[in-house]
Amino acid sequence: MQRIRYKFPLNGVREHFIGINKSTTDQGEVIPFLNPAWVTYHFHEKCVAAVKEYASTCNEFVDVPVGSGREGFLDEPDPPIRAIVTEIHIHYEQESKDYCMFYSFASALWYLGFCFESELVRIDSHSMEFGDKTSQVTRLRETLSGLDLFQDPPIVWGQKGRKYLRFDVLNDISSEPTMLIPWGGDGGVQHAVTVVGHYIFDSTTGYALHLTQESLDWCCNTRLGYQRAYFAIRFPIHPERK
Repeated sequence: MQRIRYKFPLNGVREHFIGINKSTTDQGEVIPFLNPAWVTYHFHEKCVAAVKEYASTCNEFVDVPVGSGREGFLDEPDPPIRAIVTEIHIHYEQESKDYCMFYSFASALWYLGFCFESELVRIDSHSMEFGDKTSQVTRLRETLSGLDLFQDPPIVWGQKGRKYLRFDVLNDISSEPTMLIPWGGDGGVQHAVTVVGHYIFDSTTGYALHLTQESLDWCCNTRLGYQRAYFAIRFPIHPERK
């Protein structure tokens, strides 16, 4: 689910939400009726309240925030044993907070040895928990551009005008930290991870994961698995800082 809108009860039609699952080739699949109970279960209460408040003054869709935790979504929430890299801990675990974009990137920086910079990224997450994808990515870029650690500009894959630049995460291997919003088979793009080399840093678990299709399937938190990258941004590190 990428965008959502609340509809007040009217003319005998009970309250409900309308959702949109977008694709790279069209304007997206409209889901005309989402049960409020389903929305309340899957989205943070502050997000639901904000969508309802927005509907009182505007009839536009609202972008779904990136950052959902995994708690309560699957019967078996732990990653596959063979996917876990036990020697690499995730330094910042989000637990029930919606901090995945910032915490995953901060954990990757900690792993790379940039502990001071990782703390700056972690702190930024607290003001962006309920921001939409665009505002979170913008804030992450602004924060990192203010450091002397990275080269400008970063490398971006995703929607650019009328074109969509695909990122092949399983084959485009790089030691540079790359933030990825995976596209699940259910159309979901509510989660973000960071990839460094052959490792995935997902702040919903305690250890890094091997970069495999199986790990990406688990990160998407749907039995339909990982389909492709919805968005990715790579931040090259200055050679003198490596």
